[in-house]
Amino acid sequence: MCDATNVSLRDFMVSDRSFSDTGDGPPSLRLVIDGREDEQGRALFLISALHLCGPRLREVSVDVVGATDPVVPVAARALSYDTGAAVRFFIDEEGRSVLDGARLYASIRFNCADHPLLTAAEQIGIPTVVAVQFPRPTPGRPQTLRSVRAAHDTRRLANLLAACLWD
Repeated sequence: MCDATNVSLRDFMVSDRSFSDTGDGPPSLRLVIDGREDEQGRALFLISALHLCGPRLREVSVDVVGATDPVVPVAARALSYDTGAAVRFFIDEEGRSVLDGARLYASIRFNCADHPLLTAAEQIGIPTVVAVQFPRPTPGRPQTLRSVRAAHDTRRLANLLAACLWD
C-alpha cells in the first residue's frame, strides 16, 4: 500500500518539471487544469477523463494549478506515463501567468463554478470547460447547466475536452 503522507508536495510544485520524455520539445497545445481535490475541486475526476483522451495527449502539456492533495500529483504522473502527456505543476501564486498561451482551461467543481483562475481565463479570452456537480444556479453562467452531465460522466467530459482541444 502506498503511503501518500511521505510525498512532499513541494517536490511536485516546480514549474519546469515535466514527466514526459519525448525529447521533441514542449507540446504545442497547453491545457491548464484546476488541480484542487477538496470540498469544491474534483481534479481526480478531471484527470480520469483525460486518461480517456489517450495517446493524443502526447500533443498536450497539461499544466496542473493548485494541487494540494498528494494524490493529485500521483494521478497526474500516471496520466503522463499512460498517455505521454507532458505534465507540469504550478502553485496558486503563479495564477494568471500560467494561463498565458493556454488553449483551454478546465475544471470540475462542486455546486459552484466560481474560481479566480476561471475568471482570469474568461477575462483573457481563453476557452473554458467547467463542469459543475450538483450546481447552484449562478447568474451569468448558463454554460454551467449545459455541462452538468459531463460533471458526472468521464467519457462525456473526455469528449468535450477533446472537442475543445482538437476541433
